[in-house]
Amino acid sequence: MIINKKKKIKIIEKYNDILASKYDEATLGEFKWTPPQEANKFILPYIKSGFSVLDVGIGTGQSSEELFKAGCKICGIDISQRMIGICKDKFPEFELYQADLEAGLPMLTGRTFDIVVVIGVLEFVQDIDKTINLLVNFLKPHGFLCFTFEKYLPKHRLQKWTKSEMGRGVIDPIPELLTFLNYRYTLRKIKKIVQNHKLKIFKTKKFKAYLKTKEKIPIFYEIILAKKLI
Repeated sequence: MIINKKKKIKIIEKYNDILASKYDEATLGEFKWTPPQEANKFILPYIKSGFSVLDVGIGTGQSSEELFKAGCKICGIDISQRMIGICKDKFPEFELYQADLEAGLPMLTGRTFDIVVVIGVLEFVQDIDKTINLLVNFLKPHGFLCFTFEKYLPKHRLQKWTKSEMGRGVIDPIPELLTFLNYRYTLRKIKKIVQNHKLKIFKTKKFKAYLKTKEKIPIFYEIILAKKLI
């Protein structure tokens, strides 16, 4: 694992470090986190044993568990060291690194993968176009990119802003731990970005990703499976 002890710790990193110990219990329980299952439905039909997978924002390993069982070799990165620690305990065979996607992934320079999976991450990056361009560089020719993004829904209580603090609409005043930004997009905008990066879209689907707040308000994502054209 690569750890830069001198780096400035982002609020989102602190948030995920605190969340880590309860993450599986909460997401697999009352908050009904579904994106890993939706990603598996998209990806597994194209899997061959021995495929290499880069899981960006691997967390505790939920998105890669079924891919590993299907014979894939898993490399994962996450901004949270505590998430990485839990993932390593669950899946000792995984190759894992602590890294901030927005700062680049220098530990993976020169490497490419059959599949890049990015689940529940892109809603927290400032420049999604730049990030997708970076991810495409880690794909082998004809490799697959599978990712989710949070939908912009103007009539939704919590998704009616294209950009807002994580805690906006949930709690007032917003505590520091929930002040990191959440970005939302239309499918049309994301399709345009994807196609500009020499990717062909195979499938898209809008789905209920999880429940938020004590009122269990559904949050909607879109999932995309795209293939590198060269």
